[in-house]
Amino acid sequence: MFMKNLKEIVISNYSSVVIDLNNNDWHINIPSMPGWYFIETDVPISVFVNLSAPPSEYTNDEGETKKCRNYNLSARAKSHRDDIEKNSLIINSDGIRAVYSGIHKNLMNRAREHTFAHPGTAALALCRYPELKEYKWSFHYKELSSFNNFSNADLALKLGEQMWRAIYGWPLLCSG
Repeated sequence: MFMKNLKEIVISNYSSVVIDLNNNDWHINIPSMPGWYFIETDVPISVFVNLSAPPSEYTNDEGETKKCRNYNLSARAKSHRDDIEKNSLIINSDGIRAVYSGIHKNLMNRAREHTFAHPGTAALALCRYPELKEYKWSFHYKELSSFNNFSNADLALKLGEQMWRAIYGWPLLCSG
């Protein structure tokens, strides 16, 4: 029963917010609650494949050199080349597709990280790519509180994330 109930939640409607890569506050109405999310866009796959890689290092406020943890979007897109060529990635009639899905204990923070991430944060950091700003972006989320039948929140989040990916396909920018 647990898995059936979880599946019903995972495939039901999500709340949605338009991502504005020019507005640092676009995410402030997303709840600071645990839950599932996915990001959709109409960016052509060819644009993702040709993005420059993020820097490998950055200097923090204390002057220390640290490893940049922002995701390499081009490398992730290229890793799905076989799926791209076979057209097996899910794309709707408007060219909109989910390019990332995940879970987080604070949906609002994760929405911000995927758009305006610090180089030390493991995230998409979309605003660091000027060529992505002209496209449509949306952040869809569902709070874990919508699923009341769980004894282990972390397990419910992880199972729901993998169930979403099994149903809707592996998003282009998720690591394999």
